[in-house]
Amino acid sequence: MKPPSLDTLAGAATEPVITDSVQTPVLDEALHEKTLRWSRLGEMVEPTAPISKVKMNLTKRTDLEFLSFVKNHLARMVDNPDFEDPQPPEDDMNDSFELYKEKLQLLQELRALVAAATVGKDKAREALTAKMVTRGAYVQTASKGNPFKIRSAGLDVVKDRSPIGALPPPTNIRAYLSEFPGMMLLRWDGVENARGYLVEYSLDEEVRVFRQLANTTKTSLRLDNLIVGQRLVFRLATQGGKTGQSPWSAEMIRTVG
Repeated sequence: MKPPSLDTLAGAATEPVITDSVQTPVLDEALHEKTLRWSRLGEMVEPTAPISKVKMNLTKRTDLEFLSFVKNHLARMVDNPDFEDPQPPEDDMNDSFELYKEKLQLLQELRALVAAATVGKDKAREALTAKMVTRGAYVQTASKGNPFKIRSAGLDVVKDRSPIGALPPPTNIRAYLSEFPGMMLLRWDGVENARGYLVEYSLDEEVRVFRQLANTTKTSLRLDNLIVGQRLVFRLATQGGKTGQSPWSAEMIRTVG
C-alpha cells in the first residue's frame, strides 16, 4: 500500500521518497502530531525524541517568578494529550496554586504597610529626638550640673574619664639584623594607653651621648645605612600618661652586621 503524500499531512507539493533508510519529513512545529516516519514497508512510526530530564529550578526563583512559572505550567497542561492523567491531579494543583497566590498577595500588602509605617516611625522619632535634645539642655541648665538632680529626671550623667597614671617604659626591646649590610629592625612590646614612643641611640662608648632616632606610634622601627661593625646602644620611652613621658627603658646593645 502506498503511504499518503505530504500534501495530506502538511500541504507540501511533493510526496516523500521511500528508500531503505527511515526519512523524517521537515514540518512546522504546529504539525508535530502529524509528523511521521516511514519505514521501508510504508508503516507509520512515531518520531524518536531524545531522553531528557525535567528542569524547574524551583528554589532559585523569587516568589513572583515561582508564581508565574507555575501558572504557565498549569495553563499548558490543560487538555494536553501527552499528559492525560497528571499527578497531582489538576484540581489539587489549582487549589494549591490559588492558596499560594492568596498568601503571596497578603504578604505583599503587609510589606507595603510595613514600609509606610517605617517611614512614619522614622519621622516621628526624628521629631521626638529633637525635643529630647532640647529637654536635656533644659535639665542640664536647671540642675546646674548636680548629678543627683539629673538622675532624678530619669537621665544619666556623663562619667568622668579616669585619669591615667604614670606609664611604664617599653619592654622586650630586640634588634634583628637584615641580610643586607647596614640594615636593622627594632621591635618592642607596646604599652597600654601610650600615645607614642621615643627612640634614642648612642655609640657604645664610656661617655654615651644619646640622640633621637624617632618619635613613633608604632612598635617597630627600621634603620638603614648603618656602619657595619659599629656597636649601638638603644633606649626607649613611652609617651602619655600622668607624667607625659615614662622613664627610659633598659639599654639594649647590638652590633651592626
